[in-house]
Amino acid sequence: HNTFVSYQQMAGYETPSVKKHTTTSTPSNDTDNGWHIVLQDLDFSGNSAQYHNFNEPFQKGAFDTNHVWITNLTTQVSDFEWNGADIRGTLENLSLRERSGFAVESFSSTFALTEKRASIKDFKFLSPNTNISLAAEATFNTLANISETYPDMAIRMAIKNSAIGLKDVRLFAPAMFDSLPLHLPENTTIRLDTKADGQLKDFLIDHLTVETLNRTKLDVSGRLNMSVNEDPYFDMKLRQFYTTTNDIRTIIPDTLLPASIALPEWLNLNGSLKGTLESRN
Repeated sequence: HNTFVSYQQMAGYETPSVKKHTTTSTPSNDTDNGWHIVLQDLDFSGNSAQYHNFNEPFQKGAFDTNHVWITNLTTQVSDFEWNGADIRGTLENLSLRERSGFAVESFSSTFALTEKRASIKDFKFLSPNTNISLAAEATFNTLANISETYPDMAIRMAIKNSAIGLKDVRLFAPAMFDSLPLHLPENTTIRLDTKADGQLKDFLIDHLTVETLNRTKLDVSGRLNMSVNEDPYFDMKLRQFYTTTNDIRTIIPDTLLPASIALPEWLNLNGSLKGTLESRN
């Protein structure tokens, strides 16, 4: 509790290189899969951690991996076990503040990972700009060959009444929006609700609802089919896409909207989409 840890990489100082020696190892018949760690309770509160690499300049207005200063770090973990490749536990709470302005007011979840299954339950993340509530579970053949067998992977996922603030996104990816020909207000929030289930080769999206700005809404459902070395195939129903002139003018610069174009007061669309991104119907 109330501990301060700091590491400074001084400017102009380089760690002496160590010559590596090549050794030949003999295959072992040892069946030990590594560490087995059991932790019943972990409780940190009021801690601070600092890292500065003075060989790199400070970045303003963004999370800077070379200059990290975390304060008010509080963590409670229970029933944690790490046994070889298997990990499970419960994050009761995590909260912190970082010098960039990013803050976590509360974060909790129960998690598990094995060679054939991963799950996240009761995931709740809250920051001043973001609120995420989700549950997800995935089953697969093995982690070792998941890149070759991912179409057979089964995923069950639900995200409920969540919101992502672009203020948080910009802190970690400040250049992400620079290439977009759109103006997204700094205080933009994306509200999200979705439920999906199935193997990726026949993935059912029960609903995906996205709302942003003042009155812009996207509501879709359908199926997604994924195959190795092939483009994903979509069979989607656009239940509704609704937006207004005010929202359009908010994100599209005047240079892209000539005065000769008269926008409707509102726009309400529905329809369907079948095919791949290369070939659409």
